[in-house]
Amino acid sequence: MRVKYMHIVLLIVLAGFLVLVVSGWYFSRALLDGMVLQSFDPTWSDSLAADLKRNFVVVLAVVFIGISTLTIFFTDHFILKPLKRVIGKKEPAPGGLFVSEADRLIQEVLAQHDREEVLEALVRERTKELISANQKQSELLLSLSNHSDSEVSKIGSEIHDELCAMQGVLKRRMEIYLRDNPGLDGEIQRAIQNWIATLIEIDQCARQIISRRRNAVAEYLGLEAGLRDSIDFARSISTQPISFIFSNQSDALEYVSPVLHYDILSIVRECIVNATKHSQASVIKLIVRDEPPNIVYIIKDDGIGMQKSNADQFTGGIGLGIIRERCEKKGFDFHIESGEGGTTVRLSHSIL
Repeated sequence: MRVKYMHIVLLIVLAGFLVLVVSGWYFSRALLDGMVLQSFDPTWSDSLAADLKRNFVVVLAVVFIGISTLTIFFTDHFILKPLKRVIGKKEPAPGGLFVSEADRLIQEVLAQHDREEVLEALVRERTKELISANQKQSELLLSLSNHSDSEVSKIGSEIHDELCAMQGVLKRRMEIYLRDNPGLDGEIQRAIQNWIATLIEIDQCARQIISRRRNAVAEYLGLEAGLRDSIDFARSISTQPISFIFSNQSDALEYVSPVLHYDILSIVRECIVNATKHSQASVIKLIVRDEPPNIVYIIKDDGIGMQKSNADQFTGGIGLGIIRERCEKKGFDFHIESGEGGTTVRLSHSIL
């Protein structure tokens, strides 16, 4: 309730109290006078009774108003307001992106409007989480001999995606924090920007670490086993009844340099996964054959095909443009043919 309304209520209460006191005093005085006068004039009591009957409604109304005003005042201040404070108290909403002890700490700090402590808590706790996640997954990769070929390949393929997703969410969260708090002073804004830059640097370092680990995984599996595992991986994520076929018609596959294994496996896997998710195909084939002096990897599906503009420009929404850029950087040849009968992707490189 605002201050001006409080003043009005207080005045009404005081007025009602005064009216109640005055009317009570008048009523009791009249009764006392009546009892005294009755001893001298017995007929006076009849006159007093008539006066009281005439003024009874007025006296009752005054008493009712006074009691009601006092009741409203005490009910509002001693019952309703405490209830509102208890019922209206809300727990801090949980973070939509993370659910952890760190988020509880951050929510408490936010409630105290201490922006610097919020930033410090974010950096400290999230960095610990990143380091912990990286250490655990690195330990898994270091124990390659304890896992089957399929398990090792899946671990290697999931590490990078998991770390990148975590770091991307953190970066986005800080950007939203800056956007939603334009009134932050320059020092805190610079601190957050520096933290985002540090996060990008951590991401780049993590990519390099995971890349080296994945090279070890590819070398451990071998190229043919890695290609078969790519088919198995696509089959495991498929939500449609798709028939996956792998055909190795190459005599030179085993002689491909181990340095190229990781790049070949990652590109082929991305193409197969893209076809699995977007082509609506019933059959997806991976064919490896020799076309001296090259080896060719063909990923073919019988799905809906791509729009011609996308096939020509490699800018479709399924990531083939990015794959093409990666092939160009590695010196691989990459070609797409797409139509109503499906899509055929060709990846080729020199045997040596």
